[in-house]
Amino acid sequence: MEIVIPKKTGTYADALHAIGAADLLHELCDEIPQIIDKGTEFQIIVKNWVPENWKAPGPGYPYIWDSQKEAKPPTGDFMDYRGEVEKRKAIQELSKLKVKGKARKQLDTQMLQQDVQTADKPRAELTIASILASMRKGWDGDRQLHRWITEDRKRTLAWTKLRLNVSAESAVDPEWSNSQFLNPITGKGVHSAKTIAKSASAINSELIDPFEDWLKLRACFKAMLAYRDGDDFKFFVAEPSYITH
Repeated sequence: MEIVIPKKTGTYADALHAIGAADLLHELCDEIPQIIDKGTEFQIIVKNWVPENWKAPGPGYPYIWDSQKEAKPPTGDFMDYRGEVEKRKAIQELSKLKVKGKARKQLDTQMLQQDVQTADKPRAELTIASILASMRKGWDGDRQLHRWITEDRKRTLAWTKLRLNVSAESAVDPEWSNSQFLNPITGKGVHSAKTIAKSASAINSELIDPFEDWLKLRACFKAMLAYRDGDDFKFFVAEPSYITH
Protein backbone atom coordinates (compact mmCIF):
# COMPACT_ATOMS: atom_id res chain seq x y z
CA MET A 1 0.00 0.00 0.00
CA GLU A 2 1.18 3.50 -0.78
CA ILE A 3 0.28 6.74 1.00
CA VAL A 4 1.16 10.00 -0.77
CA ILE A 5 2.11 13.12 1.19
CA PRO A 6 2.34 16.17 -1.11
CA LYS A 7 4.99 18.79 -0.38
CA LYS A 8 2.54 21.64 0.05
CA THR A 9 4.56 24.27 1.90
CA GLY A 10 8.26 23.90 1.14
CA THR A 11 8.99 23.97 4.89
CA TYR A 12 9.96 21.45 7.54
CA ALA A 13 6.22 20.86 8.05
CA ASP A 14 6.17 18.67 4.92
CA ALA A 15 8.86 16.38 6.33
CA LEU A 16 7.08 16.25 9.71
CA HIS A 17 3.85 15.30 7.92
CA ALA A 18 5.55 12.39 6.11
CA ILE A 19 7.44 11.15 9.18
CA GLY A 20 4.31 11.36 11.31
CA ALA A 21 2.30 9.43 8.71
CA ALA A 22 4.92 6.68 8.71
CA ASP A 23 4.89 6.64 12.50
CA LEU A 24 1.10 6.26 12.56
CA LEU A 25 1.17 3.45 9.97
CA HIS A 26 3.85 1.71 12.02
CA GLU A 27 1.42 1.61 14.94
CA LEU A 28 -1.60 0.60 12.85
CA CYS A 29 0.06 -2.01 10.65
CA ASP A 30 2.71 -3.34 13.05
CA GLU A 31 5.31 -2.84 10.34
CA ILE A 32 8.07 -0.29 9.77
CA PRO A 33 7.14 1.69 6.62
CA GLN A 34 9.53 3.17 4.08
CA ILE A 35 9.52 6.89 3.29
CA ILE A 36 10.58 7.77 -0.27
CA ASP A 37 11.16 11.28 -1.61
CA LYS A 38 9.59 11.61 -5.08
CA GLY A 39 10.42 15.26 -5.62
CA THR A 40 7.04 16.92 -5.27
CA GLU A 41 5.74 14.40 -2.74
CA PHE A 42 6.69 11.74 -0.22
CA GLN A 43 5.53 8.16 -0.61
CA ILE A 44 4.95 5.98 2.44
CA ILE A 45 5.15 2.27 1.58
CA VAL A 46 3.64 -0.38 3.85
CA LYS A 47 2.87 -4.02 2.97
CA ASN A 48 0.84 -5.25 5.95
CA TRP A 49 -2.25 -3.21 5.01
CA VAL A 50 -5.23 -4.84 6.76
CA PRO A 51 -7.51 -2.00 8.00
CA GLU A 52 -10.08 -4.40 9.47
CA ASN A 53 -7.41 -5.51 11.98
CA TRP A 54 -6.47 -2.00 13.06
CA LYS A 55 -6.85 -0.94 16.66
CA ALA A 56 -7.41 2.63 17.72
CA PRO A 57 -4.04 4.40 17.71
CA GLY A 58 -2.75 6.35 20.66
CA PRO A 59 -1.77 10.03 20.46
CA GLY A 60 1.82 9.11 19.55
CA TYR A 61 3.32 11.88 21.67
CA PRO A 62 3.40 12.62 25.41
CA TYR A 63 0.88 14.84 27.16
CA ILE A 64 2.81 17.77 28.62
CA TRP A 65 1.34 18.06 32.11
CA ASP A 66 2.04 21.33 33.89
CA SER A 67 1.29 20.98 37.62
CA GLN A 68 1.01 24.76 37.95
CA LYS A 69 -1.98 24.78 35.58
CA GLU A 70 -3.63 21.38 36.07
CA ALA A 71 -4.23 19.76 39.45
CA LYS A 72 -4.06 16.15 38.31
CA PRO A 73 -2.03 14.45 35.56
CA PRO A 74 -3.90 12.64 32.78
CA THR A 75 -3.93 8.91 32.28
CA GLY A 76 -1.55 7.30 29.79
CA ASP A 77 1.74 8.69 28.55
CA PHE A 78 2.43 12.11 30.03
CA MET A 79 5.42 14.24 30.91
CA ASP A 80 5.61 15.96 34.29
CA TYR A 81 6.87 19.23 32.83
CA ARG A 82 7.77 20.91 36.12
CA GLY A 83 9.44 17.76 37.42
CA GLU A 84 11.56 17.42 34.28
CA VAL A 85 12.53 21.11 34.46
CA GLU A 86 13.76 20.57 38.02
CA LYS A 87 15.92 17.65 36.88
CA ARG A 88 17.47 19.87 34.22
CA LYS A 89 18.11 22.65 36.73
CA ALA A 90 19.80 20.22 39.12
CA ILE A 91 22.22 19.06 36.43
CA GLN A 92 22.92 22.65 35.39
CA GLU A 93 23.69 23.61 38.99
CA LEU A 94 26.06 20.66 39.38
CA SER A 95 27.85 21.71 36.22
CA LYS A 96 28.28 25.28 37.49
CA LEU A 97 29.86 24.35 40.82
CA LYS A 98 33.44 25.52 41.16
CA VAL A 99 35.95 23.94 43.50
CA LYS A 100 38.45 25.87 45.59
CA GLY A 101 41.95 24.83 46.51
CA LYS A 102 44.55 23.71 44.01
CA ALA A 103 45.32 20.42 45.79
CA ARG A 104 41.67 19.29 45.72
CA LYS A 105 40.80 20.66 42.30
CA GLN A 106 41.35 17.48 40.26
CA LEU A 107 39.60 15.21 42.76
CA ASP A 108 36.64 17.56 43.18
CA THR A 109 36.29 17.96 39.41
CA GLN A 110 36.19 14.20 38.94
CA MET A 111 33.55 13.89 41.66
CA LEU A 112 31.44 16.62 40.06
CA GLN A 113 31.68 14.97 36.65
CA GLN A 114 30.56 11.69 38.19
CA ASP A 115 27.63 13.43 39.90
CA VAL A 116 26.55 14.97 36.60
CA GLN A 117 26.80 11.65 34.78
CA THR A 118 24.78 9.77 37.40
CA ALA A 119 22.17 12.49 37.97
CA ASP A 120 18.58 11.75 37.09
CA LYS A 121 18.45 13.19 33.59
CA PRO A 122 15.29 14.79 32.17
CA ARG A 123 13.36 13.16 29.36
CA ALA A 124 14.62 13.94 25.87
CA GLU A 125 11.20 15.39 24.98
CA LEU A 126 11.75 18.24 27.46
CA THR A 127 13.49 20.33 24.77
CA ILE A 128 10.41 20.36 22.54
CA ALA A 129 8.12 20.78 25.56
CA SER A 130 10.09 23.81 26.76
CA ILE A 131 9.95 25.50 23.37
CA LEU A 132 6.23 24.80 23.11
CA ALA A 133 5.78 26.36 26.56
CA SER A 134 7.58 29.50 25.36
CA MET A 135 5.55 29.70 22.14
CA ARG A 136 2.06 28.82 23.40
CA LYS A 137 0.61 32.32 24.02
CA GLY A 138 -2.69 30.66 24.89
CA TRP A 139 -2.44 27.83 22.36
CA ASP A 140 -3.15 24.47 23.96
CA GLY A 141 -3.84 22.36 20.88
CA ASP A 142 -1.45 19.52 21.63
CA ARG A 143 -3.03 18.86 25.03
CA GLN A 144 -6.59 19.25 23.73
CA LEU A 145 -5.94 16.82 20.89
CA HIS A 146 -4.26 14.33 23.23
CA ARG A 147 -7.36 14.33 25.45
CA TRP A 148 -9.69 14.07 22.44
CA ILE A 149 -7.83 11.01 21.12
CA THR A 150 -7.72 9.18 24.45
CA GLU A 151 -11.26 9.99 25.62
CA ASP A 152 -13.05 8.04 22.86
CA ARG A 153 -11.01 5.28 21.20
CA LYS A 154 -13.83 4.24 18.85
CA ARG A 155 -14.17 7.81 17.59
CA THR A 156 -10.41 8.05 17.09
CA LEU A 157 -10.31 4.87 15.01
CA ALA A 158 -13.23 6.04 12.84
CA TRP A 159 -11.51 9.40 12.29
CA THR A 160 -8.23 7.72 11.40
CA LYS A 161 -9.81 5.33 8.90
CA LEU A 162 -11.79 8.12 7.26
CA ARG A 163 -8.73 10.32 6.83
CA LEU A 164 -6.68 7.41 5.46
CA ASN A 165 -9.46 6.71 2.95
CA VAL A 166 -10.24 3.20 4.15
CA SER A 167 -13.75 3.89 5.44
CA ALA A 168 -16.80 5.77 4.23
CA GLU A 169 -18.19 6.18 7.75
CA SER A 170 -18.63 9.74 8.92
CA ALA A 171 -16.27 11.06 11.55
CA VAL A 172 -16.01 14.38 13.33
CA ASP A 173 -12.82 16.44 13.37
CA PRO A 174 -11.69 17.69 16.77
CA GLU A 175 -11.81 21.42 17.41
CA TRP A 176 -8.48 22.82 16.34
CA SER A 177 -6.57 26.08 16.07
CA ASN A 178 -3.37 26.93 14.28
CA SER A 179 0.15 27.03 15.67
CA GLN A 180 3.06 28.46 13.71
CA PHE A 181 5.20 25.78 15.37
CA LEU A 182 3.45 23.16 13.20
CA ASN A 183 2.73 25.42 10.21
CA PRO A 184 5.66 27.82 9.77
CA ILE A 185 4.27 29.10 6.46
CA THR A 186 1.34 30.68 8.32
CA GLY A 187 3.44 33.58 9.57
CA LYS A 188 2.51 37.21 9.92
CA GLY A 189 1.00 38.93 6.90
CA VAL A 190 0.69 35.77 4.81
CA HIS A 191 -2.76 36.82 3.50
CA SER A 192 -2.05 40.48 2.86
CA ALA A 193 -0.35 42.63 0.27
CA LYS A 194 1.17 44.54 3.17
CA THR A 195 2.52 42.91 6.30
CA ILE A 196 -0.17 42.99 9.00
CA ALA A 197 0.42 41.51 12.41
CA LYS A 198 -1.93 38.57 12.90
CA SER A 199 -2.28 36.01 15.61
CA ALA A 200 -1.82 32.35 14.71
CA SER A 201 -5.53 31.73 15.32
CA ALA A 202 -6.44 34.37 12.71
CA ILE A 203 -5.22 32.15 9.86
CA ASN A 204 -7.98 30.92 7.55
CA SER A 205 -9.23 27.60 8.95
CA GLU A 206 -9.24 26.13 5.42
CA LEU A 207 -5.44 26.12 5.57
CA ILE A 208 -5.35 24.15 8.82
CA ASP A 209 -5.96 20.41 9.04
CA PRO A 210 -6.16 18.79 12.51
CA PHE A 211 -5.32 15.33 11.17
CA GLU A 212 -2.19 16.57 9.41
CA ASP A 213 -1.18 18.55 12.48
CA TRP A 214 -1.64 15.42 14.59
CA LEU A 215 0.86 13.61 12.36
CA LYS A 216 3.27 16.54 12.68
CA LEU A 217 2.97 16.43 16.46
CA ARG A 218 3.80 12.73 16.43
CA ALA A 219 6.88 13.47 14.34
CA CYS A 220 8.25 16.53 16.10
CA PHE A 221 8.89 14.56 19.30
CA LYS A 222 10.82 11.95 17.28
CA ALA A 223 12.49 13.72 14.38
CA MET A 224 12.97 17.39 15.22
CA LEU A 225 16.13 19.03 16.56
CA ALA A 226 15.02 22.24 18.26
CA TYR A 227 16.92 24.75 20.34
CA ARG A 228 16.87 28.36 21.44
CA ASP A 229 19.30 30.92 20.03
CA GLY A 230 18.91 34.14 22.00
CA ASP A 231 15.34 35.30 21.43
CA ASP A 232 14.89 33.00 18.42
CA PHE A 233 13.98 29.34 18.06
CA LYS A 234 15.74 27.09 15.57
CA PHE A 235 14.10 23.97 14.16
CA PHE A 236 15.79 21.27 12.09
CA VAL A 237 14.03 18.26 10.59
CA ALA A 238 15.98 15.79 8.46
CA GLU A 239 14.10 15.46 5.16
CA PRO A 240 13.66 11.78 4.31
CA SER A 241 15.08 10.53 1.01
CA TYR A 242 14.75 6.74 1.21
CA ILE A 243 14.60 5.65 4.82
CA THR A 244 12.31 4.38 7.57
CA HIS A 245 10.95 6.79 10.13
